[in-house]
Amino acid sequence: MDTTARTLLATIDGLGDLSHASVVFSRDGRFGYVFGRDGGLSKVDLLCRTVAKRVVQAGNSIGGAISQDGRLVAVANYTPGGVKVFDAETLELKADIAAEYGDGSAPRSWGSEDAPGGRFVFSLFEAGEIWMADFPRESW
Repeated sequence: MDTTARTLLATIDGLGDLSHASVVFSRDGRFGYVFGRDGGLSKVDLLCRTVAKRVVQAGNSIGGAISQDGRLVAVANYTPGGVKVFDAETLELKADIAAEYGDGSAPRSWGSEDAPGGRFVFSLFEAGEIWMADFPRESW
């Protein structure tokens, strides 16, 4: 959408279930990373107005974040819970962080946010916990 002129610029299909979907943008604004309720992570090229890459990485996603340096994308998952971290350029899986609490139950993860120094912070819904995952640049 051109929000100034209030006109539609393009329609992009193939993004999966967008009910309660969310999006974050690359640092240069060219790409949007869409987190769908079907567990899909879609990298949308806003300049070309196409889906550059899509992976279905879980059963149900609730949102995500892009690292401050723009190299990683973290996805918070309701099903099966936990967080997955991807290379922002290729959408190659870099980390799969399983979340468990109490008797080994898997809580829904949500509220994924980027934090300074290559970190992501996310909430574990049923556990009542907030976790931080650390991805310093030198580790990649």
